[in-house]
Amino acid sequence: MSEKCLICDNVVEMDLCKVGSKGISGIIKASALRKDGKETCLRNKMSGVVHNTCRRQYVRSDSIKRFLREQALSEQPSTSRGVSSLRSGQSQFDFKTKCFFCTEEHDEEAERKKPYSKRRTIIKVRTTTFHNSVLLRGQERNDEWGNDVVRRICTVGDLHAVDAIYHVDCYKKFTLATLPSKRKAGRPIDEGISEAMNEIYDYIEKNDNCQFSMDDLLGQITGEPPTVKTIKARMKEKYGDQIVFSTTRTKQTVVCFHATGEKILNDAWYTSRCTNEQAENERIVRKAAEIILKDIESMAYDNSAYFPLTSFCREAEELIPQTLAVFTDCLAKKKRSQETVKKKMTTIAHTLIAAIRPRCFISPILSSIALLIYRKYGSKNLVDLLSKLGLSASYYEAQRLELSTIHHTEEPIPIGTFIQFVFDNADFNVSTLDGRNTFHSMGGIKCITPANTLHASTNVKRLNSAPPQEEVGKLGVLEVHTLEGRGANALQQMIIEDLSFLKPIPSDIFTPTIQDLLWMSGKWLQEVEPTLEVPNIPEWKGFMQLTSKLINKETTSVTFLPFINSPPNEYSTIRTALQYALKKSQEVGVTVCFVTFDQPLYLKAREISFGSIMVRLGGFHLLMSFLGCIGHTMAGSGLKDVLCQIFAPNSVDKMLTGHAYSRAVRGHLLVQLVLAHIILDGANVSEEEKKDISTMLINMEEFTPDKVKENASLMSTLKKFQYHLETLKENGPTAALWVQYFNMVTLMKKYINFERCGDWDGHLACVQQIIPFFHASGHFQYAKCAHIYVQDMMQLKNSHPQTYKEFAEKGFFTINRTGTPWAGVWSDMVIEQTLMRSMKSSGGLTRGRGITDSVLAKWVCGSPGCTAICTSLEEFAEVVFASGEQHVDFRQSRQQRDSRDRAKIREWFSEHPPFPKLNSLISLSTGVLGNSKVNCHQALDIGTKTMQNFIGRRFSDMKQSKKNVVLSLASMSSSIKINGETVTVNPLTIFQRTVIAKKNDEDVADLLTYELTPFPMSLFHEGVMRKGKKSSLYDVLPVENNAALDLNQTTNVVDGGFLLHRMKWKPSSSVSSICHQYITYVQKHYGTNCMVVFDGYSDVNSTKRAEQKRRGLTRTSVDINCNENTIITVQQEHFLANENNKTRLIQFLTEKMTAAGIETTVATGDADGTIVSCGLDKAAVHPTVVIVGEDVDLIVLLMGLAPPNINVFFMKPGRGKVETKLFSVRQLQQLEFAKSILLLHSFSGCDTTSAIHGKSKVGIAKLFMAKPDLTQNISDIFSGLSTSPESIEQAGEKLFLAIYQAPVQEQNLNKYRYSAFLRASMKPKSDLATLPPTRGASKQHSLRVYLQIQQWLGNPLPPTQWGWARGDDGILKPVTTNDPVAPESILNTIFCRCTTGCGVRCGCRKAGIACSRVCGVCSGSCTNGAPIENTVDDDVDDDILYLEDN
Repeated sequence: MSEKCLICDNVVEMDLCKVGSKGISGIIKASALRKDGKETCLRNKMSGVVHNTCRRQYVRSDSIKRFLREQALSEQPSTSRGVSSLRSGQSQFDFKTKCFFCTEEHDEEAERKKPYSKRRTIIKVRTTTFHNSVLLRGQERNDEWGNDVVRRICTVGDLHAVDAIYHVDCYKKFTLATLPSKRKAGRPIDEGISEAMNEIYDYIEKNDNCQFSMDDLLGQITGEPPTVKTIKARMKEKYGDQIVFSTTRTKQTVVCFHATGEKILNDAWYTSRCTNEQAENERIVRKAAEIILKDIESMAYDNSAYFPLTSFCREAEELIPQTLAVFTDCLAKKKRSQETVKKKMTTIAHTLIAAIRPRCFISPILSSIALLIYRKYGSKNLVDLLSKLGLSASYYEAQRLELSTIHHTEEPIPIGTFIQFVFDNADFNVSTLDGRNTFHSMGGIKCITPANTLHASTNVKRLNSAPPQEEVGKLGVLEVHTLEGRGANALQQMIIEDLSFLKPIPSDIFTPTIQDLLWMSGKWLQEVEPTLEVPNIPEWKGFMQLTSKLINKETTSVTFLPFINSPPNEYSTIRTALQYALKKSQEVGVTVCFVTFDQPLYLKAREISFGSIMVRLGGFHLLMSFLGCIGHTMAGSGLKDVLCQIFAPNSVDKMLTGHAYSRAVRGHLLVQLVLAHIILDGANVSEEEKKDISTMLINMEEFTPDKVKENASLMSTLKKFQYHLETLKENGPTAALWVQYFNMVTLMKKYINFERCGDWDGHLACVQQIIPFFHASGHFQYAKCAHIYVQDMMQLKNSHPQTYKEFAEKGFFTINRTGTPWAGVWSDMVIEQTLMRSMKSSGGLTRGRGITDSVLAKWVCGSPGCTAICTSLEEFAEVVFASGEQHVDFRQSRQQRDSRDRAKIREWFSEHPPFPKLNSLISLSTGVLGNSKVNCHQALDIGTKTMQNFIGRRFSDMKQSKKNVVLSLASMSSSIKINGETVTVNPLTIFQRTVIAKKNDEDVADLLTYELTPFPMSLFHEGVMRKGKKSSLYDVLPVENNAALDLNQTTNVVDGGFLLHRMKWKPSSSVSSICHQYITYVQKHYGTNCMVVFDGYSDVNSTKRAEQKRRGLTRTSVDINCNENTIITVQQEHFLANENNKTRLIQFLTEKMTAAGIETTVATGDADGTIVSCGLDKAAVHPTVVIVGEDVDLIVLLMGLAPPNINVFFMKPGRGKVETKLFSVRQLQQLEFAKSILLLHSFSGCDTTSAIHGKSKVGIAKLFMAKPDLTQNISDIFSGLSTSPESIEQAGEKLFLAIYQAPVQEQNLNKYRYSAFLRASMKPKSDLATLPPTRGASKQHSLRVYLQIQQWLGNPLPPTQWGWARGDDGILKPVTTNDPVAPESILNTIFCRCTTGCGVRCGCRKAGIACSRVCGVCSGSCTNGAPIENTVDDDVDDDILYLEDN
């Protein structure tokens, strides 16, 4: 029997949702807010069913508010049925076509037919605040029309969202009319008077004038007009105080509306009224300007002091005279509800006042704008420009304001306030030309917690004149106190203690936190359980901030300290910093002075620390070093290849060394999350537990950390997760390595979380656990410093209990500058984010300000006050320059990007299972097997053992040995060139298994008939065609003796591509200037009788397109949309590397050269053929033609295509010490291999064909000269237009055998590979690329060679039928081979780790092969398993297992 919905009482047939006690509790809360009485009948229920739609609409806060609003307006008792307030439950009103005031449909065509004065103007709602404004006005009216409008617009949440429209006259009638009042008893209303007044009202409200004469109003009445007294009374009743009646000297009554600006109305002013409308408008404006000017001049301004720093711009509106304020408000009348327009008008008013009274009025807005530009961008010219335009104060005023803040009396820090100090190296090179004059300095910051103890409420005295620079300079630097003799070094005699004895590390240090598991589980359920309504949750940082909303920490204020102008690594510099910090701490009564340094300075500071100074090790730099430990441990494991799926390779290198912090953290979070999904797939999480986790995520508003820990399903899932993780570790060394990686990332996340939340004990526990990884990874200096740091900090509780209470228990050790949850950061990160970033960013010290003492003083000492002023300006303008990092993960764009990146990582791991059951350590990406020395998977154990060896020793006796540093898989040398692209079949794995699985030599010979690599290594390198040195062909070509050919007397054809790179344009030249430089160069070197031919880049059918894109990847440049006046600031080679930039430049060049009389042409694709064709055409009409270029393809085409006895020369211009070479085509055609030159060049590698590994063009040319008969016959086959692909394949195979010096009787390239393999195995270092290609690869290469020769001969053929295929981007790409890369039996050895069935994510299925018995879970018995008749023999399986065991 069907149940009824608890909300709407209808039978639930579809859209069913079962609710338990928590769900019913939420409905009861909503019912209590709605006051509909449903909570009474629901209190005893433990479960029930509801419609999903009913539940969402019933409990949503906005639905409840809308329901209560409707109930209040209708004044009816609540009869809510949950969904009755939905738009679908009411009659639909068409807001797009009807005015929601009068409900009349707008007919645009009918309105156009009316006279202009009678048309009704229609407007679309453009703002979200309009809805509330109309709603409020309707409630104030409280009449029938107002109530109708209120009910109508309450059916939608936002008029702007539904594109509502309204008549302008309706809006005026609705909003301008005086609120109705109860009419006193008396005479009945005269309908004639009402009709007359309505005509007057319509005239006024449709007219934009602000004043009307009584005669004009009487002229609008069609019937009997009322008396003037009646009209005044009715208008006063309707408009109230909005109108004023005045009488001129001629006794004419005039009506003026206050809403458009109150005017001074007198007889004299009205007597001089102009008949011309324009003149009358100007007269009115002049009078208003006189009034405003008088008020401005009568205002008293104080220019002896500025406003308080923290409220600098807060009282800007109070400085504006009332008349000017009214004037600006009137200008913004139509947008008066927008706060931003009001601020703009306030700024405009300040600009006007400053222009009228520049000496007396000091605008806080204009002054702060000037200061902001001066401090942030350091541009005097920009400040002066804006000052001249009246948009900011002067540059001098900005400097005066800065100096005034420096000399302003600093508010004392209250006694007992917690402060700590951070110092760091602030060196930078001033003179980068010679590397000298380096600025050696130490910078520092002071962190004050809580920040609300500081108050800056007093006015800032404005200096009359700038003080001398010498006086200012003394404020910005500290005098260095020389340290003479360090005495006994207590640090070196310090005994290394057992940290685990002082405070044991929690046993769950590697266990994910309960919030972390909830986040990972939520992301996992979104993918594997689409039926569950798992909400979109932010990424990790955003989720942790969301779940930490109940943790309240004090905010911290950061102040810059004076610089110490001395090398930071000197003991005197460090001593000076410590003394200054101790002095400032004692002034506020702080008993322990905390000073933070990064590792290089920490040891020296710890060595010379004195008094009550407690030296801290920078946690941010410690984390960066730990990220480097992760990179070292996982080197060669495949982690780099995983990260390269979503990051650039160069960025990944920096990430794995710990330098690219933000990218590294994000990359590790994404990889770990995918690993967590794999672990959860096999953790046997029950359906009930999945539902409970989904329910928790849905009810995030009820979420607290304590409630999560009490959730039985989540705790059970955590136990299953951790148990399965430990089980996977037993699969073998490879699985143990990736489990260790997972634990290291978990440790990283906990370390970040404890710092963000202010958990001191968690912070120390993480540092203590990181120390073994420092030892194992060779980060010995950090291992030593971290050990001493933890040992010191553990004694803080006993030595200074009161300080420990503030520092640790209150979480003051972390710096929270924003006051938002989960926003604490390390103290050394704060100095990087504040002082160092401001120094190196635009307008900073390193950007041209200089390093004199006065500059340093103004920059450092002025920063607190200037920052407060700039912040006040930002608050006034409602603009924030800085963005909070913790908010990024809430953005939808970041969630979508991370989702795509996780999909890429998941795809990679589906083909490279991270937890295989293998007894050997193997790289997931390359298949490289680690030997017995590779122990990176034991990093924690080795590091812990090394750490234990130092316990009880003195600090000076801690010496690191390289034998204690783990060896990673990257330490294994390999002679195989690994393909950078992600492939299904790993080349090294296949080759190793091929060699091990062999039974005899015949098996090896059969296996070598396959490439055994994803690409033919002899013809391809990392997925692209190999490229040899084409210019080496010049070495076998004779040079013409007459090298002194005068180009001014010949007809010259110039290669445009050569010209673009040959002529070096001047830096920072405009496009027009660059074109002029090219024209001058051409006229100077090649005369006026020349022609320039450029390459084209628009032909997607060109086989050279892929080569052009490859060349473009060697250098990158931004796409510059330039015109003739654009200044090119990038390097010439980088600019030309961008095809779009080059195309635009060629377009400008062709236009300019043509105008200068130089003949130009642009080829549709590769210009080589066009250049040769143009040269041969000109040779028919000119006695001597010279083709100028560097590409050897040009001379090859001339030799192969030029008719005999033609007088054409090819010039290869010299470069540096290389002389110019001149070749006579007539002489070159006499060479023995001239008739086969096209075959020689294309087969040995040109732009569209592959070079052969280890085979140079010179060597192949010698082969052609040694065997002219063979090569000529093959050349004739390739030159024939109707040659069949089979003949091409056979001829190409013969030529390959000749190139690899195969015996004459050998006719099969596949068989010859075995002989070549035997010869290569005898060498100390072999390479698969030295083997000849297989017949399948030879065929595709030969087809491409034939296609290129035919294109040179002018016979276009479809490339896709001759060795090419079109990629997803439409560009032609070479076909490597159509044959299998390895035998099926070898491919079957690739195994997957699918735990939920071998579906679409199965690596074996994606590879196009069936799962085998080697697959760890399915063992080939899955839906992707091989048929029984195709199962491999047991002997083969034994060989594979032997490979895995060894």
